[in-house]
Amino acid sequence: MLTRRLLEPFAVSALNTPLESASATLLAAIIRETLVLGGSACRPWYPSEGLSESFVDPAVAHLRRLQGEVHCGTRISGLDVQGGRVTGLKNGSDTIAVGPEDKVVFAAPSPVARSLLEAHLPGFSAPDAYESIINVHYRLSAPVKARGMLAKVGFVGLVGGVAEWIYLKNDILSVTVSAANRYTTWDNDELIATIWSEIRQAVGPVLVESLPQAVPPVRLVCEKRATFAATPAQDRLRPQARTRLENLALAGDWTQTGFPSTIEGAIRSGTEAIKVLGL
Repeated sequence: MLTRRLLEPFAVSALNTPLESASATLLAAIIRETLVLGGSACRPWYPSEGLSESFVDPAVAHLRRLQGEVHCGTRISGLDVQGGRVTGLKNGSDTIAVGPEDKVVFAAPSPVARSLLEAHLPGFSAPDAYESIINVHYRLSAPVKARGMLAKVGFVGLVGGVAEWIYLKNDILSVTVSAANRYTTWDNDELIATIWSEIRQAVGPVLVESLPQAVPPVRLVCEKRATFAATPAQDRLRPQARTRLENLALAGDWTQTGFPSTIEGAIRSGTEAIKVLGL
């Protein structure tokens, strides 16, 4: 009972990997900083709007205040390396020069890292197996009003079905399904209908207004490479932030942070990259 109702949903949510194949080391790292520390360390946070409004937009605004430039839709296609350091970043037919005092923090996803860095870093490795996440958003005709604890916290976790987390966001009911590779053979309409049935059963009784039986307007988003698979084999492929190139450090939740692929891990990787470069 403890495994099914606590450990398994906790592990799948934290690692985005099925419990039977997940790394016990990575799960232990999460447990040490949450369950072991007690309730105050287990307080959940989630964005009231979206991750862009919570993280990306403030970060971009901060960089611009520091006179930094942010180029969207611009992909680095290669690196120029000479004398043990990065001297240029290739952007299609153009090259951005990297001066003698410049430092480079490489924070692209692991597939991009492998394609760009293997030629310059002998023995380089990075995770190459991934787990997906499915999010389904149901738009209702009016804002959702709940009773009791659901009204206070705004979300609920489920066990025993497809849906794992249900979030109440004004007139939208959003559902998250982690470790979603197991549902790749399911038809989208089947997933949408199944999850809506679970919402009506789990959340419907505590809402002020009844949920319609028919599926409302909906959007399903499947991020196929949401995280690297948090298995022992994939964990061993994660590189350290420090590289053999003196002005290049790696960042990203796929680097060796001791954490699974999480926002906390990504933040720690950035901090470590800055330390490595002496910034």
